[in-house]
Amino acid sequence: MQNSTTVKVFNLIVLDESGSMQSIKEETISTFNELIDTILKAEKDNPGQQHYVSFVSFNSSRIHTHLDRMPTEKIRKLDHHSYQPDAMTPLYDALGQSLTKLENALIKENDIAVLVSVITDGMENASKEFNRQSIAALIERLRQKGWTITYMGANQDAERVALTINIVNAINFDASTKGMDDLLNRKRKAMERYYSDMNDRSKRHSEKKDYFSDAENNTD
Repeated sequence: MQNSTTVKVFNLIVLDESGSMQSIKEETISTFNELIDTILKAEKDNPGQQHYVSFVSFNSSRIHTHLDRMPTEKIRKLDHHSYQPDAMTPLYDALGQSLTKLENALIKENDIAVLVSVITDGMENASKEFNRQSIAALIERLRQKGWTITYMGANQDAERVALTINIVNAINFDASTKGMDDLLNRKRKAMERYYSDMNDRSKRHSEKKDYFSDAENNTD
């Protein structure tokens, strides 16, 4: 690894809070909190990294920013009060608002890494501000900046759906207890490999296009 000065790693999690997520509410809360633990561990295991977390949940009643570039020591985990699945799925609006907000906040930042994680059990059906074309253009622009954007989808062909908005890192998961466990295991391995790569300065400014395939090939 080519270590350099401290790198800021910005983690954005965009989580579906629509009514269909009610059937896996417990599992979703647990999975989210495990992912936060993975970020906390990454900061300890990689002394040259400072991690920040943005977290947005969404349904057609509200698109809610729980965390905005929060340093790890101030992160609040998810619980039954802060996660209440209901209503429909404005995926494009959630992505458009959260990605644009983070992009604008990072304009003056240099030598950073950005990892975006989208988790949903359904497809777009309620957006009013953004459409597929505008989201696809936004995501393509951010990928050119080196952002790694990942999509995890249930009840759909996640890889196909993700490609329609220019996301190349996508996997399916089953909306069940076992399915969420499998998702967590794959996502955690992928995150750990990504953070390890970010210790190499030469890898910070290009998208990691094999994000999930690394996890699949990991037999440790």
